[in-house]
Amino acid sequence: MVRKKLIVKKIENPSSLQVTYCKRKDGIIKKASELAVLCDTDVGLVMFSPTGRLTSFASNGRIEDIFLRYIDRPNELRGGPIENEERLYRSLKNSKYEGEILEQIAKLKTLGEELHDLNQLEDEMQQKMRSYNPDTEKITSIYDALVHQKFLTNAIQRIEEMKAKLLGKQIVPLEPDSIEVGKEKESQSSEVPVLDIKDSNFMAEESVDPNGRRY
Repeated sequence: MVRKKLIVKKIENPSSLQVTYCKRKDGIIKKASELAVLCDTDVGLVMFSPTGRLTSFASNGRIEDIFLRYIDRPNELRGGPIENEERLYRSLKNSKYEGEILEQIAKLKTLGEELHDLNQLEDEMQQKMRSYNPDTEKITSIYDALVHQKFLTNAIQRIEEMKAKLLGKQIVPLEPDSIEVGKEKESQSSEVPVLDIKDSNFMAEESVDPNGRRY
């Protein structure tokens, strides 16, 4: 089956235009990344959406690094001279430094938020530990005592429920020694006991036959 050739022309519908750009944009970035890996080369990509939103991709470092590398090339290797080359070079340098500073600020902000969350978690854990081991000298009212009592009672109840749950799932295997001891006890209990006359208080009655013999 022959595929129908797609006519490439501008999409007039604004919504369809934006949807197509979003789909094709991801595909182009993926192809650029694959090209950089397969051919071990630096690839820089800059795109502006129909609404003017910038999307950039750099396979190595920042996109400004690739542009600066392009400017540093001789004129014959880059297709001729660049207008306002020095100004463009300074702008790229400033943009690179500003981008790096913004990245560092974003990292510091993220680290600050993580540190705040960790401190908050530490405070909560310390509060729980104080509830498990309260300072009785600081309990100055019946309400405080009831609060601590309720907390500890609930904690004990949860532990008891977990204990019962674990005991219900746990299967304790019998050790070989315990099995042998059990068998030995069972065999001993099944044997007929022998009465030791010397150790007991039992006194047998003696009978005498007419001839004077005891039996």
